[in-house]
Amino acid sequence: VQKNHPTTGILTNGAKMLRDVSVGFEQTDSLTLYLRQPDFSTAAALSEAINRKYLGLATALDAATVKVRIPRQYRDTATVPQFIRTIEQIQFIPDAPAKIVFNERTGTIVIGANVRISAVAISHGNISINIKNIEAISQPLPFSRTGETARVQDQKTTVKEEKVPLFRVPSTTTVADLVRVMNALGITPRDMMIIFHALRESGALHAELESM
Repeated sequence: VQKNHPTTGILTNGAKMLRDVSVGFEQTDSLTLYLRQPDFSTAAALSEAINRKYLGLATALDAATVKVRIPRQYRDTATVPQFIRTIEQIQFIPDAPAKIVFNERTGTIVIGANVRISAVAISHGNISINIKNIEAISQPLPFSRTGETARVQDQKTTVKEEKVPLFRVPSTTTVADLVRVMNALGITPRDMMIIFHALRESGALHAELESM
């Protein structure tokens, strides 16, 4: 018997690059920055940070794209890479999405700081199945001329469900509060995954679930 057996897979050599992507600025006066994780707030924060250093050069086109005009002095002196270096060194605070990432193979869970849950009651019970072999002696009835004394095995199966209290979680609970509740329930990481899925189905979990 194996509990919470994960079914996962890895695609090896799923994609191959057939041709290098050329990067040149001879025929353009702008560069485009693509966010690996599209987010409107992050794109807006990046363009605002660039505009604080270079007034009016950056524009957030959508959740994943920020267009930056290359100043003429860099294009005329063929020093565009130096301009890109200054852009790369600009610091800003990206928006942190409400996300829970878990790895079913290792049981690892990473919970973002912006994860919130609505008011909800959580109950988690573990069901254990215990199969026990009991040895006994079988004897014939008194004054019986048939039958003989023999050693037999009897199999006893019991199903036990542990009683776990119902925990009430207040609304707009932070991730720290949620972890405290989970620890109070004595829940393992694999069981946490099941609870998070149940919270999402109930509409109480305001976060994205992502499986690695």
